[in-house]
This record gives sequence, structure tokens and C-alpha cells, in this order.
Amino acid sequence: IRHNRQLILRQIIPCAVQAGWKKGIVSALFHGAMLVSPENDSECTLVFGVSGMGKSTLASRWKTAGGIAPADDMLLIFQRSDGEVFARPLPTWSRYPERADMKRCFKVKQVLRLQRGDADSVVPASESLDWTLDCNKALMFHHYFPVLTQETVRKTAPVCMDFCEKLRLRFGTFDLRATLNGNIQDLTL
Repeated sequence: IRHNRQLILRQIIPCAVQAGWKKGIVSALFHGAMLVSPENDSECTLVFGVSGMGKSTLASRWKTAGGIAPADDMLLIFQRSDGEVFARPLPTWSRYPERADMKRCFKVKQVLRLQRGDADSVVPASESLDWTLDCNKALMFHHYFPVLTQETVRKTAPVCMDFCEKLRLRFGTFDLRATLNGNIQDLTL
């Protein structure tokens, strides 16, 4: 039953996002992790990266260090007319709807691309074009494309690219260089 609900959600959520586009709601699915500091639990940092880069491991390290990680795979992000960007966790294979806290919405304070590094640090991206391409991949959310028609994918791509450009202009291009082991608590996000 859970598997069937997840399949249904995987088809409904992209349709809901597209319906919002028709009404002028700037939103997108986002493949990434959400990190929240316990000192300010109304804001979050979004972390994206290619599959296998370590987003779930990073979220786990963040929680072990006392942080909050409401999502490590799928998010809904949207931009209000005043330019503020918000994110909401969505259910995934590891977070069934009954365990996901989808009621909370967080103001996004930064968007970072996860890269491997020798020490945990936030640094300007060495190549903003690479950052933008990886961000586009995160926004196009490749996990959903197999259930979408070619027509839908063709309509989705320009909207995602536009949203990525808005994120880049608002937050800049920064990388989170992470070792993916040890304690992450010294990292200020």
C-alpha cells in the first residue's frame, strides 16, 4: 500500500506544480537536502548535488550535530512576488507521508551545491556555469521524468531553467565543500 501511495504522489506532485505555473505561482520540485539550524528554525539552507554526492549523509551528519534536517531528497520550493524563496519537505521513499513533516514551510536563506572537500566550508563556486547546470538538474528532478510525458518534460525544462536563474541571482553561486565524515557542528550555515 505504501509503495502505491508513493507512486501516486510521484505522479500528482509534478501535476500540482504545473497547475501552479498556469496560475503564475513560481515553484519547482527540488532534489536536495534541507538543513535547519536549531537557533533559527524558520529558515533553511538548501543543498543540492549530483546523485551520490552525499546529500543524505550530510543531512544525517547535520542531525547528529544537533541540527534539523526535515528533508534529504525531495522538496517543493517557491518564490513569492516579493522575491522571498520558501521550501517545504515532501514525502520520499524513506519518508512516507505519515512521517514527513509537510506542514512546515521554511524561508530559504542560502542555496549551496555539495562538493567533496578536505574540510567542511562554504566557498564561492569555482565555475558558476557548472553550479547552474547542477542546479538545473536538481530542479528538473530526474526521478520524476520517467513518469512524465515528453510534452510535459519539454514544457518543464524552460520553467526550471528560469527558476534556477532566479535562485542564482538571489543567492549567488556557492559550494559546500564537505568531507562527509566527522562532526559538522563547526560549519555555520
